[in-house]
Amino acid sequence: GIDFKEFFASVARMEALRIFLAYAAHKSFTVFQMDVKTAFLHGTLKEDMYVCQPEGFIDADHPSHVYKLKKALYGLEQAPRSNYVLEILKKYGMGSCNPIGNPMKIKDKLDLD
Repeated sequence: GIDFKEFFASVARMEALRIFLAYAAHKSFTVFQMDVKTAFLHGTLKEDMYVCQPEGFIDADHPSHVYKLKKALYGLEQAPRSNYVLEILKKYGMGSCNPIGNPMKIKDKLDLD
């Protein structure tokens, strides 16, 4: 593609991991593993967000109160994708465009005919 440097996602090959782990074991290094998909959980929210009390954890003294979120804990699957799409739209001057529906009929598989 045109922007292959900008949108490249590196993936480690199994051989590279084996070499890394063998070298770390040889030198008695401590190796840590981290889940990168949830690494952004430790970030703070840019705007105020409030949520209802979850079922089973409703405060009996204040049943109508809501919680103010300090960390982004909801929508973790969608958050990175929507931010990526918003950044691309802003980059190409389409950040203020309104979305519309797609008139295409949705099917599970394409027909042969």
